[in-house]
Amino acid sequence: MNASVVIVFGAAPRTDNTPSRAMRLRVAAAARFASGHPDARILLTGGVSHRQKRSGPSEAAIMAALLTANGVSGSELWLEDRATDTFDSVVFCNDFLRVRGYAGPVWV
Repeated sequence: MNASVVIVFGAAPRTDNTPSRAMRLRVAAAARFASGHPDARILLTGGVSHRQKRSGPSEAAIMAALLTANGVSGSELWLEDRATDTFDSVVFCNDFLRVRGYAGPVWV
């Protein structure tokens, strides 16, 4: 795989599972990056944090919905939806990319 990968770390959604301001800003930055890098894959990371006492879709799924609503193709998106904190995101994204044999540049 020769494409670049941009990792978007999750941000806690609002209690009604709609995107928070922080999440919307991260997703907007990823969409801008993707528009300038048409071969890029976007790896969205973030699960459902039970510490936040919420259920529903993962942070990664909420971000994917925002991106597809803004014209980013679902085929450009990878979801890592197990991480419940930043450390987990780093570990799980590293594993995710290694399994796929990806050793190229990573943007965050």
